[in-house]
Amino acid sequence: MYWKAADVDDPVYYWKNFKLVQQWVTTYHDNLISPSLAVALQDYGQLSGNAQKLWLRLYSRKGHYFRSDKLSYPEIDIAAAVEELEDQHWLTFADSASQAEWLDKLVKSELLELAKALQISVRSTAAKRTLVDLIMTHNVEPPVAILQLEKKELFSQLALLFFGNSRQQLSEFVVTALGHRSYENYKIRPQGVFRNLDDFQLVLKLEQWQKEYKELESPEFRVEFARQLRLKNFSANIPTHHVGKFSRFLNKIGRDAERAANNDVAMEVYALSRRSPSRERQVRLLKKQGELAQARHLLEQMQAYPWDEPELATAKKLLARWFNTDAQSDFEMLPKSQKSLSFAPRQVEQAVLNEYRKSGWVGEHCENLIPQILFGLCFWDIIFADIDGAFVHPFQHGPRDLTSQEFYQNRKNLIDQQIHRIRTAPEQVLDKIKQTVIEKEGLNNPFIPWKLKLTDCAIRWFSYLPGEVWAQIFERIAFDIKNNRSGFPDLWLQKDNGERLLLVEVKGPGDTIRANQSRWLAYLQSLGVPIKLVTVQQAADEPAE
Repeated sequence: MYWKAADVDDPVYYWKNFKLVQQWVTTYHDNLISPSLAVALQDYGQLSGNAQKLWLRLYSRKGHYFRSDKLSYPEIDIAAAVEELEDQHWLTFADSASQAEWLDKLVKSELLELAKALQISVRSTAAKRTLVDLIMTHNVEPPVAILQLEKKELFSQLALLFFGNSRQQLSEFVVTALGHRSYENYKIRPQGVFRNLDDFQLVLKLEQWQKEYKELESPEFRVEFARQLRLKNFSANIPTHHVGKFSRFLNKIGRDAERAANNDVAMEVYALSRRSPSRERQVRLLKKQGELAQARHLLEQMQAYPWDEPELATAKKLLARWFNTDAQSDFEMLPKSQKSLSFAPRQVEQAVLNEYRKSGWVGEHCENLIPQILFGLCFWDIIFADIDGAFVHPFQHGPRDLTSQEFYQNRKNLIDQQIHRIRTAPEQVLDKIKQTVIEKEGLNNPFIPWKLKLTDCAIRWFSYLPGEVWAQIFERIAFDIKNNRSGFPDLWLQKDNGERLLLVEVKGPGDTIRANQSRWLAYLQSLGVPIKLVTVQQAADEPAE
């Protein structure tokens, strides 16, 4: 079957996209569909196309409550659709029992009219929140027809089976202009979403735990809830692609356990987590308990085998602070200058760039874009490599593990080979980059914003810096894409066809250097890249004559 998204110019593209998702899941994951989802899909299929379209339009919007008098979709007969959806229990009309939700849908003038009808004494200047609170003390029916969307939650499983995660929302996906995007022809392995029904049920259980946990009011209640879960056994069976999700849940439990002064539980759950800052929290608890030898041993493990860049930085800092080990300070002796310039809001970088241009420098305010574009081009084949579970449906911007530590681990051999080529044969790599642009321009790549038309500029910069420098920059990005794809200096400047280079970090009034910027400035300086920090103050207005 050929899977093609609807063109966004089609007035019912969202309806066709939803149908595509439904067909994909029923084709490849029929054995994982729960009875409740199967019934929902069957009931949805029995609705008329007109009713389906209105339900999807509302499903794609935030919330569950909507004013019927504000609905306007040219392709839908609203009145007929509302009648059918109410008859089939896909919509209900809100009443006094749900007034806390629908009151927010009224405008202030309507709230004032309602307050007047209820004989509530209130000034016309009262805030909307005040009006809502006052009306809430009365039992009242909505003055206009308010629709309540039903069965929305049933489709969360459909999204989980399609995306393989619960971060992405099906409601957002179906209204995306998928038909205006071109995708790489990567190898799709739909069954990579879940190996079997047991894996799927484990993730559903985790979703339910997270929901119940979030509803508990205090850290003490949450910790007691967590103590009833068989977390250690669950940890041994969680599917690989959901280790991060489970680890983030564990980290939340650990922090709540600390707040509840239950450090034993905190240590237990942190030990099961595979995501930072769980090891940092263990180290701090060990030090607090006077277990300095254990704390140092764990810090040394974090330094030798870090999970991500912030964890490595933390390990170095705490080893230096607590155990007097050597630690390099950030961007030692970094050249700095101060400037007084006139600039519009959010235009301080452009003002500094204009000053440099007056001195003959050529460049752009492109911050992270040059290294990101070059990384996307140099590692194109690796990004879209056929890695188990990486690509599970036809409309992915990148592999599922792109921002996790597994991206580097799963492709380390491929990455090392490409790093070696960049280091030893940069001219050949440059030729390959140019060929990749010719062959791939316009295809979705998570690192390349083609519309900005910066590829030529990025390619020139590949020639300006030695292959050894780019090799080390790219290796650092690949190790931790989530944290290291950003943080580069604002301005990329050159003179004399690249004979003179300068990267400039610009800070306006009140700006401070973020942690990832600090790390990149130090690292680039260690590679011998010319760096400068420019702080800017708004120039005082010239006195009137």
